[in-house]
Amino acid sequence: MTEPKPSRLDLDLHVLDAASPDLQARVAADPGLSARVAELRAEDAAFLTRYPSLDALGRAARPSRPRWWAGASVLAVAAAAVLLFTVVPKSPGVRAKGDTAVRLAVTRGPGPAVPFLGEALRSGDTLVVRYTTAHPHLLVVAAEASGAVRPWLAGPDGRSVRVEPGVERTLPMGLELDDAPGPERVFVVVSAEPLVAADVAADIRRRLAGRNEAARADLDPGDLSSWGDVSSWLITKEVP
Repeated sequence: MTEPKPSRLDLDLHVLDAASPDLQARVAADPGLSARVAELRAEDAAFLTRYPSLDALGRAARPSRPRWWAGASVLAVAAAAVLLFTVVPKSPGVRAKGDTAVRLAVTRGPGPAVPFLGEALRSGDTLVVRYTTAHPHLLVVAAEASGAVRPWLAGPDGRSVRVEPGVERTLPMGLELDDAPGPERVFVVVSAEPLVAADVAADIRRRLAGRNEAARADLDPGDLSSWGDVSSWLITKEVP
């Protein structure tokens, strides 16, 4: 029986040096997997080459400030009121895509946020999105095993929320997991222009329908770069 290929999540864990010994051995023995891991490492390296320091990325992330406050919604204002962290943009769980690096952390109850490294989560856990980017718009979409694809974080107008570009910023609102059975894939889409959340969700749904069985099981729609800088994580849930 042919062993299934490692998922994108497995390969990301390998890039982060958090893969199991079995997976490390498989990657070392498979030229195709080794090449894919090398591509993922190159993406991270390219991001750090482009922005080798906090100052370098800070300069890129200083566009002229738009006059949007007067008509902004409460949610959009809240999304822009982010917290600044002085951390180099390479840390466990980071996904580097184009001009953006996004990492995911998890809080459970009153505990602190810890980096998400692929562990099974449970209903009530809250995802914390931290990002480094030069772009001002952010959208979160979730694809579920049931086939549903829905916007998870968007403005009241159904478009991306406005965020302030910068280094290691944190969305002030967490994303709490419900009791729907997993898995589900979370997409963070960062873009130069606001996106219509329903359009992005519909495109993910369409792409998933056209993928092979393994990709559909992994909720992997393929390349979404036409929408902007897209990072995603497969979330599995503990069995009660």
